[in-house]
Amino acid sequence: MGAARRLRKARQLKKKMVDAGRGLANLFEKRIYELRGAPFLFKTGEGHRPVSADVSQSIIESWEGMWLRSIAQLDEIWNGGLMGIEECFEDLGLMGYGSDLIILFFNIFHTYQIVTHKRLACFLNEENRGRLIFSYSVSRFSSTRWHLSLRDTYRNLNLRLSLQESRSTKNLAGLLKLLGWDTWGSIEFDYLATELSQTTYDRSLPQDLRAMKATFLEFAGSPSQDKLSVAELEGLLRRLVTYISEELPHQMLGSHSSDFIEFKLLYDMFSFIVRYHTHILSEGLLKEIQQSSKFDRICAFEQAVGLLSNALYSLHVRRCEFEKYLVEAKNSHYLIDSNQKRSYTIFEVEDMEAIDLDHFFEAQGSVKDELNEFHSRVASNLPRICGNQCPEIDSSIKQLSTQFQVYLLRLNRITAQNNPENSQFLRFIQSFKDKAVDLVQKDEKYYQEWFAMLNK
Repeated sequence: MGAARRLRKARQLKKKMVDAGRGLANLFEKRIYELRGAPFLFKTGEGHRPVSADVSQSIIESWEGMWLRSIAQLDEIWNGGLMGIEECFEDLGLMGYGSDLIILFFNIFHTYQIVTHKRLACFLNEENRGRLIFSYSVSRFSSTRWHLSLRDTYRNLNLRLSLQESRSTKNLAGLLKLLGWDTWGSIEFDYLATELSQTTYDRSLPQDLRAMKATFLEFAGSPSQDKLSVAELEGLLRRLVTYISEELPHQMLGSHSSDFIEFKLLYDMFSFIVRYHTHILSEGLLKEIQQSSKFDRICAFEQAVGLLSNALYSLHVRRCEFEKYLVEAKNSHYLIDSNQKRSYTIFEVEDMEAIDLDHFFEAQGSVKDELNEFHSRVASNLPRICGNQCPEIDSSIKQLSTQFQVYLLRLNRITAQNNPENSQFLRFIQSFKDKAVDLVQKDEKYYQEWFAMLNK
């Protein structure tokens, strides 16, 4: 970077800091006056005479947004190019601490009503449109920004739930309650776009997959984005259904972790459109999909992604228990929900939770054997070797086993069709179970080796 450019960026950075400092000072000074019961009066003219309380209040209401923007825009230091990408790589912690600082300010505004909750909600939803929360998410959870891993990708099954329930995002709780549906759409789209942009132009991927990603990035947007094209969205949704159910199993069979990351990104694109755009799609499109021959395959794919995500949740819980035992509990930053409010399906065609799965499988001996085998392969030895009870591990395994039952239910519906054309798709879906079991057993082996070494 040339000297002139560095100087220009340094000046821009300094201006950002000065503007933010002034914004903070003005907001706190205003609140001090309010707590004293005295109006915050602006002064004008040569004699610096105060203007009336009504005029001052009108000015404050107009300027509060400007002051809030000056603080929120601090994230442009690393997200707007004021900090070079080399500097970001050199100190990823700086990005995290910077994001924490901005969120701290806004939490103070919320907790102590430096600005009213109504005004803060208006800023977050109508002016900032979730950009503050999005910037925090990608800066704090740097693996999303710099590198996609299978574990991080599947731990975060639903971004909204992850942000609301993760132990790493407790400091966001008050602010998240102020966000509206449209703002959540903006946050989820921007976050997914950050993930997609890492592989959209990867020429090692199938051309159709790259094209769908590019279309999604251009047209899906947030629920209120002006660029939204109903025709493009409907075409993309139909294309995703066909690709997932018919073409994907023949192109990528889950041989590598990178394949499973792509499967999750496909699921995320499909899920985003269904959850945030059905209100603008033509009437009957979802019904058409649900009545098509491809629907059982789409549902099976949905449960396969959920199965692998549940396996990664269980491994996350086991990791936390392992660190507690070693008295080395780390303040790890992961986007992961509590796995208490997940839905089995994004389609409202049947309540999977209302089905008595145990009774459903009771009469099917071979399936029951498969359930028992799966449960034994994903069991954990940590409670035994730690010498104490681990209810969270037990609960996570129970949730994983229930998800496997729903997965089997969908798989059996396809098997029952006795269609030879389903064989390749079934192998594709079964690869998710194999991957889940493989990850669980590798982690369990790691823990056993650790304890064996400690007890030598």
